[in-house]
Amino acid sequence: MLKSIIVLILLNLFVSSYGMKWRTIRSLHSSFSSSSESDDLQEIRNEQIRENENEYELRQLIERGFADWQTYKEKHGKSYPNQDEDNERMLAYLSAKQFIEKHQRDYAEGRVSFQVGENHMADLPFNQYRKLNGFKRPLGDAITRRNASSTFLPPLNMVAIPESVDWRDKGLVTSVKNQVKF
Repeated sequence: MLKSIIVLILLNLFVSSYGMKWRTIRSLHSSFSSSSESDDLQEIRNEQIRENENEYELRQLIERGFADWQTYKEKHGKSYPNQDEDNERMLAYLSAKQFIEKHQRDYAEGRVSFQVGENHMADLPFNQYRKLNGFKRPLGDAITRRNASSTFLPPLNMVAIPESVDWRDKGLVTSVKNQVKF
């Protein structure tokens, strides 16, 4: 599906640029003398060469993106139930890859103090990635309100402390999170 969309976009760009070039050539032919016509046609040829180079670079970028995606899936043993899910994950992966590359350039130039890299979660859309982190930090005034309403309680007299506590029995355990460090 995504490949079809990209092909249609590229085809549309090619057709529209070809139409503009044809109209430009016809108008130049009818309105200029033969001496300036030669210069204008040469400029059009140069522009066509630049556009062809841009189209080639875009095609190479798309092909590299697909190749990187296939390599990532093979490396991490990933597969998806349908093409829509695969496309969504590919876009998330390419976005993460772009972020990683930019961050690594910033690191190399000293603008940030740490490195980042690709891992098995690079294909997660942000909303799914966010669910992996169980901590929900309150924003803005919520922190101030919570601290303002806090009251210091002095320690209680020593009471018998159980040897072990199963926090699951008390309903105080969240779902399992991935805490692997790379």
